Amino acid sequence: MLNGGFESGLTSWKISSGTAVSQTTNVLCGSYSAKLGGSSRNGLEQTVTGLSPNTTYTLQAQCKVSTSGVTGSVGIKNFGGTTITRSFTSTTYTAQSITFTTGATNTSATLYGYNSTGNYIYLDAVYLATGTGSLLATVARNPSRDLSSENNIKEKFSISPNPAQNLATIHYTSDREETAKIILYNATSKKLQESERMMQSGVNKIDLNLAAVKSGLYFVTVISSAGERTTKKLIISK
Repeated sequence: MLNGGFESGLTSWKISSGTAVSQTTNVLCGSYSAKLGGSSRNGLEQTVTGLSPNTTYTLQAQCKVSTSGVTGSVGIKNFGGTTITRSFTSTTYTAQSITFTTGATNTSATLYGYNSTGNYIYLDAVYLATGTGSLLATVARNPSRDLSSENNIKEKFSISPNPAQNLATIHYTSDREETAKIILYNATSKKLQESERMMQSGVNKIDLNLAAVKSGLYFVTVISSAGERTTKKLIISK
């Protein structure tokens, strides 16, 4: 699927009803999330093509509601089987996972988020993976810090290309010579790689070897010598 982190606005997404926007508040990771609400019915969906018939996939999404008493939902439809929906009511981001199998001739599926209240729901880190594993859980032990917009270092850190295949480059700007720690996590918070690099004053480029890493959603954390840390999502697609 495309633009599951809403970093390119609502590109590749369709507003099926009501109101939905890409916005920079209530973000789990990256710089944007999707907000649905303000009308009696609010829907956002994306049709994913290029799937294989008779194949099992897992839709994963991080979701939350704006206030207690609100119920939102995410789901999958038009895949050759009965529509599957997961509801959520938490005011903090929680992982929602739906496993489905495409029909004998189906090569596409439509995933969606829906809110039938005048309040708001938020979606972030939406991803479609092959197989049955639920890959999205708490991304870090302290996600409110690790994945928040820590503006003092946020602009210093970027990853390209993203999505990546076998190699990604971290671009990290330092205002001094320092040692920084770089950690690659999978979506269940398992640490896959960790290294310390000496950073020079200015722009530093650090290559991540992803040849042995499978397709999926991952997170890269950079921790400066002063203890400042930020995390960005990395999609690997092979």
